Amino acid sequence: MILYPHLKNFLGFHSLHIVLLASLLLMTGGCVSTSTDVRSWIDDQTAVSATAQIRPLSFSRNDIQNGVSIVNYADVGAFEVNEAGRRSYYLSVLDWSIVTKVMTANSRTVDDFSTLTIHADDQSISLRRFTQDHAMLKLTADVFQKRLASVNQNYYDVSIDQLMTIAHAKKLRLTAGNQNTGDTFYLSASGEKNSSLTTFAEEVSRTASLARPASGR
Repeated sequence: MILYPHLKNFLGFHSLHIVLLASLLLMTGGCVSTSTDVRSWIDDQTAVSATAQIRPLSFSRNDIQNGVSIVNYADVGAFEVNEAGRRSYYLSVLDWSIVTKVMTANSRTVDDFSTLTIHADDQSISLRRFTQDHAMLKLTADVFQKRLASVNQNYYDVSIDQLMTIAHAKKLRLTAGNQNTGDTFYLSASGEKNSSLTTFAEEVSRTASLARPASGR
């Protein structure tokens, strides 16, 4: 049978999308999110599948030192990387600052996010930074959009139990590794706790529980 070139291109284009969709279904255990709080995609360079909450949580703290007024921010979002059925869970923390006055040299202690403590109600979860490079996670781009070019990217590996604790906490706050408890990041007015993290945590927990019997875990 002879196919005209434009018909062959049409079929080839749609066949590729069918293959990608089938791959996504297989790698996510047949569950592709339709929630407006969660997004799923396949990295077209590394072929891993990923799922993430749509809206990160925004934390902030005020810092005034040597007459310099500074607002520090930390945008926190959760995501999953699924590499051929092996699922890993991470928190992305984007830390950045706005200086409202000219800052003199060495006038403040810059937050060190090599370690992070998340205070979820009466529980404290200590995390050590896994990497600052998305390529280490088999991703070709950062998961969450940076608000400024000078934003610092941090990735921490977490468990599903830790995600569920954070997602269902009524009160959340953060402390960077080199800061004392008085230098705490609180949910900012524009970043009040939303349903995105809760929906994501419950979805990946449900998917993982369905996958366990098949893998013998």
